[in-house]
Parts: sequence; C-alpha cells; structure tokens
Amino acid sequence: MAMSTGPRRGGVCADINVTPFADIMIVLLIIFMVAASVLDKDDRFRLPRAANARESEKAPLVVKVTRDGRLLLGETAMVDAAMLEMVLRERLGGDARAVQLQADEGLPYERVAPSLGALRAAGAAEILLRTQPGLQASRNP
Repeated sequence: MAMSTGPRRGGVCADINVTPFADIMIVLLIIFMVAASVLDKDDRFRLPRAANARESEKAPLVVKVTRDGRLLLGETAMVDAAMLEMVLRERLGGDARAVQLQADEGLPYERVAPSLGALRAAGAAEILLRTQPGLQASRNP
C-alpha cells in the first residue's frame, strides 16, 4: 500500500509498487527449489546411458619425469625424449590411448616440454597432465 506524505494528502500516487512482484518471485523461487530437490531424488528423471558411449577398457600409459629429470615409461627408464617417442609408438601400435604425464611440481616447464612433444609425436589420443611433489623413480636404471 502506497502512502503519500506531503502537501497533497490522499491524492493519487504515481509510484510503482513492487511488493507484489517481489512476493511472486519469492514464491516461484521456493517452488523451483523444492522441485529441484524432488527431481534429483526421483529415478524417473534420470538421463539414460548413451548407446554409443565409448568407454576405455585400457588403462592409460604412465610417463614420469622425476625430480632429477629422468624419464620413465611405467617403470622402464628412458634415455631421452626420442627413445620415449620410439618405445611409446611401439606400445600404442596405432591404438588411440590416453597417456598420463606425471612430473614433479618443482620442475621447470623446459624440462617437461620435450617429453610432452614426444607424447604428441607418438600419437597419444589424450595427454593427461599430473604434478606430484617429490616425484622420484621407484628403482634406479
């Protein structure tokens, strides 16, 4: 309800009253919040699984760059990025597979970049980057 205070008491007020609009918006917000919580728990509204979804049955290959700069493919030590590319190309064998690149978080990018280039050149379908503090080789080459 709008009131006018001033010299013209009881006159027509030209201001817009937004109170009913705010009330409606609050009620709609509450309805949508309740509906969203109900839809989340109801199994009838679950999305179906895609028929053409491709799940990878093979685990990704793991390439590690240790703190001291050594390259490992799995647990096998590599001499340099060129050897890594050659061995990885053999292991992939034209098969599109993901390769995980794990590197020590303290290494500069210049030490990791050659192995990243080798993964691309070997034909890895996806390259998953992962950093770990204090990544060391589990055994000596």
